[in-house]
Amino acid sequence: DFELGSTEKVRLEDYGDKQLGRFISALDQDNQQSIWLATLGGGIIRVFEEAFHEESRSKLPTENFSTKQGLATNHIMSIHASRDRNIWFSYWRKGLGRINSRTKEIGQYTVAGDPEIDLKEYHFTCFAENEEKHLWVGTSENGLFKFSYKASEDSLYLLDYLQHQLNVPNSLSSNYINCLLLGENGDLWIGTETGLDVIRKGEEKITHILPNEDHKSIRVLSMLEENENLWLSSGDEIFKVARGEGPSKIVQYKDEKMVRNPFQVRAAIRSSS
Repeated sequence: DFELGSTEKVRLEDYGDKQLGRFISALDQDNQQSIWLATLGGGIIRVFEEAFHEESRSKLPTENFSTKQGLATNHIMSIHASRDRNIWFSYWRKGLGRINSRTKEIGQYTVAGDPEIDLKEYHFTCFAENEEKHLWVGTSENGLFKFSYKASEDSLYLLDYLQHQLNVPNSLSSNYINCLLLGENGDLWIGTETGLDVIRKGEEKITHILPNEDHKSIRVLSMLEENENLWLSSGDEIFKVARGEGPSKIVQYKDEKMVRNPFQVRAAIRSSS
């Protein structure tokens, strides 16, 4: 299920194809207002912008990508609508793939020039893309990759690989990356299993925001940006972080009605419209 508007819940399986009723693991919105859904068992589903109009509710306009269209498996873990309108996604232990939005061709990728890195060995969890169209990809156990995609070669090149290292202050707070967010100012925010890190635009070093002296280690599951603030979900708590250059002001929200839910990873999405 997912929400259309503020009150109506849409059940995809009510619109004919039972494959569409599978568990949704991630979603993203492209610049044509379509919603792309990654599912565990149903492949990838594109819900077209027309679905958000009342006259289209009787038949939800969708497009389905599965093994029939060329996916290696129908178990998709994460998804990202890129600046060039193409769709990047990660399989469950089968590496990275990409849908060409123009031709609908599906590509499977290795790291060009580096045969020692087998992308099928990693569980990729989330994506972010900067102004240079470099692709940051988080993993559940192995830290953070930075790739460059060359369209002329249809190839993926490794630019950087970051991991948590003991006794190294400016390494990742954890190798378990739950979510990524590229801020409007170009900063890369990294939500991990133990806290919040940031790589400022134009810098290479990692700065730790959480935990700090006032806030314990937290599991950052989702992030949203609002003006000068960053909103974080940790399952049963919400944090508001001022994203300025100096020390971050952090406000914590907690309510007894908030229930810890392990499936809240990347559960927050802000519409681009």
